[in-house]
Amino acid sequence: MGDGVTRHALTFTVKPGSESKVAEILAGYAPPQARADDSTRLRRTTLFMHGTRVVRTVEVEGDLQTALRHVSRQPEVRAVEEALNPHLELSRDLTDPASARAFFIRAAMPAVHHVARGGPEPAGLRRHALFYPARKGCGMALARLLSQQDETAADDPASPVHRSTVFHRDDLVVRLIDTLDPESDPVRALGVHGTRKAAVLARLLDGAAIGVAGPLASERDATRLLAHTEMTLVTDRTAAPS
Repeated sequence: MGDGVTRHALTFTVKPGSESKVAEILAGYAPPQARADDSTRLRRTTLFMHGTRVVRTVEVEGDLQTALRHVSRQPEVRAVEEALNPHLELSRDLTDPASARAFFIRAAMPAVHHVARGGPEPAGLRRHALFYPARKGCGMALARLLSQQDETAADDPASPVHRSTVFHRDDLVVRLIDTLDPESDPVRALGVHGTRKAAVLARLLDGAAIGVAGPLASERDATRLLAHTEMTLVTDRTAAPS
């Protein structure tokens, strides 16, 4: 990504009705040690939910696998993962190497693009995640559209987005953005610029999966779509500078 930071995400679903309990578990655990070794440290962990879906994003300085192994061995993390197990839609056993491997392969949501605007960082930036379920077979096209649009927006002083990372797996796309106020420009916050690109986004997106459908033809449509795609922030933890 060009800045020495590896970005990655994990996603999984929980049983319907368990959302509030899962959010309580994920928000309440003690943070693990950030430093994995002399060259690797966990810089930031942010968790979001959208209905029954959980997305955990991480930023790592150094080697991602070293950081993930380090975190998985921490007693605080082991305790929270154990507490989550009864609520997962698909069962797992992280003490069994085969089961753990299958879970992490199934849950992996790699970053496919990251861009940040140059210049000083404005005060008051907040982290948001937007959830884009794609129509069947359109996940890669949707991730590519958002990545290209974010690259263009990096030079646009009117864009409310300071940083953006696009994560993709199959027909799921999650876009992590740092912004002052996404509602100040909902179309740009959604990651598109102009009516033509908005129409492409509407065609690629499975709007019915998030309870909204139809064209993206006006700012009112964009505001409504933004409300339906925005994930609920559960916790956002940044390690102290080392």
